[in-house]
Amino acid sequence: MSEYLNDVNGLVIRTIDLQDNDRLLVLFTERYGKVTVYARGSRILKSKHMASSQQFCFSNFSLYKKGDRYWIKEAEPIESFYPLRENLQKMALASYICEVISDVVMEEQADVELLRLTLNSLYAIAKGTIPFVKIKGAFEIRAASILGFMPNVACCNRCAKSSTAYFLDVMNGTILCERCHEEDEALHSKGPLNEYEATHARIICVLPEEVRFAVEYAVTADLKHLLSFPLSAENEHFFAIAGEQYLLNHLERGFKTLDFYKEVNR
Repeated sequence: MSEYLNDVNGLVIRTIDLQDNDRLLVLFTERYGKVTVYARGSRILKSKHMASSQQFCFSNFSLYKKGDRYWIKEAEPIESFYPLRENLQKMALASYICEVISDVVMEEQADVELLRLTLNSLYAIAKGTIPFVKIKGAFEIRAASILGFMPNVACCNRCAKSSTAYFLDVMNGTILCERCHEEDEALHSKGPLNEYEATHARIICVLPEEVRFAVEYAVTADLKHLLSFPLSAENEHFFAIAGEQYLLNHLERGFKTLDFYKEVNR
């Protein structure tokens, strides 16, 4: 990257307080992917960069390079997402989303779709009119798909017939109807079918038809309407498990902010 980066739109996904009231920011930017910058004196109440250097704030930045570090020259908030800081549940879920993004986004690798997904999810959390379990599950499924782990849940992977309930094979990204799942379980009860199965766990999630549709919708829908799918209260649990298991197992890691979010909700 060059010595100066002007007109950079970026979301603050992580902050670290430093000495002398400085702050280190990790930005998720439209053009440069993840960028680490320093905000001089931004923790001082009168600092002109205080608002734009807070976590969850989406701002337009002008940056300059000094040594091997980028520093903020100018910053203008575009969206502060202030309601996220007023409610512990909102803040916990937003923090989880930002930690996921911080883990998967690389420097100098722009991903506009992933940024749009993140911003739309934060907006929905801040607004507070959609159940958090729906926002979280849709984010997890779509993020995994953008990262290259798109599941195929249009129909049973074996017989292509419809069913009232399906079973998601998380690591293979496919589903089976009830009948094919029973046959599959009978085969696996005799032992691993191949070398891969001998060394890897099988992770199966139950998908009632409404949840199967919700997962398919989250994979394929325009991001503007990502959360416009029906999901009854009785099926929220199945959707939550499917989204979380799918993302975490494909990323092969957990997140402390997710543990915190669950503790807050508990």
